[in-house]
Amino acid sequence: MNTVYDSLVTEEGILRELVKQLNDRMNSYPEGILEISHSHGHVQYYQRNRSCGRNREKRVYIRKKDRSIAEALAQRDYDRRLLDVLQQRLNAVTRTRSVYENTAPEETIHTFSAEKQGLICPLLLTDSQFVRGWQAQEYTGKPFTEEAPGIFTVKGERVRSKSEKIIADTLERQGIPYKYEVPLALQEGFTIYPDFRVLNVRRRTEYIWEHLGMMDDEAYARKAVNKLNFYINNGFFPGEQLIITMESQKTPLGTKTIEVMIEKYITG
Repeated sequence: MNTVYDSLVTEEGILRELVKQLNDRMNSYPEGILEISHSHGHVQYYQRNRSCGRNREKRVYIRKKDRSIAEALAQRDYDRRLLDVLQQRLNAVTRTRSVYENTAPEETIHTFSAEKQGLICPLLLTDSQFVRGWQAQEYTGKPFTEEAPGIFTVKGERVRSKSEKIIADTLERQGIPYKYEVPLALQEGFTIYPDFRVLNVRRRTEYIWEHLGMMDDEAYARKAVNKLNFYINNGFFPGEQLIITMESQKTPLGTKTIEVMIEKYITG
């Protein structure tokens, strides 16, 4: 629900920086007004200044070797006009951002008594309500074979590798909602079980997180490539809806890599 608000905050920051840059630059320009005239097919530039101590103006011809003065005066006029436009935009964005901060439509439900809330089906959900609904969706995960190792997360969930445990525990530690091995039906007519489905609560966007754990094993690597191709053919693109981590025996997955991916896609 905060996508528009986030965009407003970002734009406000950009506009403030541009306004500051232009204001700082204003002191570096020469005094006076640029005048442009034409004579016998040639463009002529003049600098008009108010005469010192007199209530009249002085007009000075700008020679070719002093063209930088004309350029500076023209640039100053552009900067002034741009500054005015940016300031108007900044004021509008700031007002709108303030409205977003002081009005939260999804909180309207809480303006009623608990008894009345129980009779209402809210059109808009708070983040906590949205997360509860997302996590409450039931599914049947991929079964474990008898010889599969017994690896459990801090939440008590069984996973298939130590790296998956590290990913799950890092997500849990940062309070990020996730689900393990939710079935995904593909267009090809069969079902796969992505390692994780992870929720960006702020954007209410779900990501698939696939960890490829034995990339130095040739047979495993071939299967991994096929799996990635299946994802792509079904509209899940790496770096967009699909998060991918990889490791080999000599380059194991580290917590730092997991945290960077979380910052990039989930909390950033």
